[in-house]
Amino acid sequence: MIDSLESGHGTDISKGLILALGQINNRAHSRVKNNVASIIFFTDGHGKMQGIDTVAGFESLLKAYTDGIQSSFSISTFGFGSDHNANLLRSIAELG
Repeated sequence: MIDSLESGHGTDISKGLILALGQINNRAHSRVKNNVASIIFFTDGHGKMQGIDTVAGFESLLKAYTDGIQSSFSISTFGFGSDHNANLLRSIAELG
């Protein structure tokens, strides 16, 4: 997956989170179980967010991708830039 990442113009926060949540979902259904899982999310919190630029939007995304998963995981967010969206990143970390 990492090798397929490409740089471009702008940030698509929702796509990054969807990919990460998909990996959490996939590992929950694999034969190999690991009780420890984390998403480490580096962003400025700006850019295309396709509906997750609010806490409610992120909660919906989280529920859609993790509904029925028994394993737990955490989300750690790291904001970059002097104008990063600290409120959104804090909310994402608290929900994850």
